[in-house]
Amino acid sequence: MLGMSSHSLVFNTYYITSSFDFILKTQMEYISARAPAYARCCHRLLLLWAMLRYDVFHFYFDQGILERVDQIGVNNEELLALQRAGKRVYLYAYGADVRTRAATLKLGEFNQCMHCDKVGQHCLCDDEENRRKQALYQNLTTARVAMGDMVEYVPGAVNLAYWPFDVDAKTYVGVQWDGKRPLKILHVPNHPWAKGGHYLTSALENLRKRGIDFEFLQVSQKSNAEILRLMGEADIIADQFINGWHGYTALEAMALGKIVLCYIRDRRMLEHGEECPIVSASPDTLEQTLAEVARWSVDRARQCGEAGRAYVARYHSIPAVADRLAQLYVDTAGFPSNVNEMLKVRQRQIRTDLARAA
Repeated sequence: MLGMSSHSLVFNTYYITSSFDFILKTQMEYISARAPAYARCCHRLLLLWAMLRYDVFHFYFDQGILERVDQIGVNNEELLALQRAGKRVYLYAYGADVRTRAATLKLGEFNQCMHCDKVGQHCLCDDEENRRKQALYQNLTTARVAMGDMVEYVPGAVNLAYWPFDVDAKTYVGVQWDGKRPLKILHVPNHPWAKGGHYLTSALENLRKRGIDFEFLQVSQKSNAEILRLMGEADIIADQFINGWHGYTALEAMALGKIVLCYIRDRRMLEHGEECPIVSASPDTLEQTLAEVARWSVDRARQCGEAGRAYVARYHSIPAVADRLAQLYVDTAGFPSNVNEMLKVRQRQIRTDLARAA
């Protein structure tokens, strides 16, 4: 959309998806197992190839093309080489790669660390290490980017909503509830300890004793295609109840037109939070909130789903993220004037299309 050619490269894939341009999992695992001394050389040859071919690099904070030096982090040698070569480098937070324990525990009673079963392994954890890394990254990158709760751990980062969802590729389903049967709730945690799902099951059990029934399904470790199919059959998607911020699951659910239940610590963290239809509930309010939703009319449930679809299309669709990415480039990349002008032209067209669609 911005007039640039881009590709994605990964060294590993999970059960969620394998939709990437370059997947080097098999090759790197083969080399590491049979000739580990050459693995380091392969990473450097790959970086050289990328530097000859690409102008802009987007990494998460956990790793670039070179191997990690620490448990989590982009190799400083790589960042220095890219900087010296005049490349634009952007680092993005996905959560665990910047989350630290002391800072998280200060966020409030409910937080991502409260039920952690492996302190020091799931996330970066160490606050001093993160301060050291962020200071280095600030000097060696074009910009650091964060959003939502992740802004807390990346001081000075550009606050930009960078999760794109291909709304056009997903058919609107909506809430198919008729008001006669129990509402169907789906919970799909990749990491159950981090989502507070036991608070949900406890609340549902208490409600059942009060005569308020829901149909409940929890699944994990399924492909994205299977999860989306299950979402289509549900009425309510339960995201998380301790972190204070929504995940990509919530965007998928809203795009399908489902009611989303999720603990939002501060709605100002949301993109246009006043328009976001996510139903917020913490462990303290979850039972009460579910009881209230159970009393909704059929029309209100469907309207909530419709609002979710419109919200994602307006603020988290591929065009919406492309608009923000164009602005990020114009503000930070230092491209030649003709490139900046191309970006601005494309950006104006995107905004016109978004306004027309709204």
